[in-house]
Amino acid sequence: MPSRMEGQSLALIEAMQYKRASIVTHVGGVDELVLDNITGFIAEASTPKHLDLAMEKAWEKREESEQMGVAAYEHINRIHPVDAVGDFNKKLKDIISIN
Repeated sequence: MPSRMEGQSLALIEAMQYKRASIVTHVGGVDELVLDNITGFIAEASTPKHLDLAMEKAWEKREESEQMGVAAYEHINRIHPVDAVGDFNKKLKDIISIN
């Protein structure tokens, strides 16, 4: 995703939920989602040079891509639960039961 300007990307969240490591540019909320060299690769800018560097890192770690995809899945589900509505309802019930 060689974005130049973007908010938190739904496509990136979906890729992570499908256990895919991503190559993204350093824009929007990508730092909250991608852990560089752990769940994906972050290019510092959307330039051929920076994208080439990020893709080279991904190629060098290609044997680890499956583990990185699993790490991406686990990381994104800590941030964005699969059942966000159920999670929100549980938190509301917990708050109400305290009072």
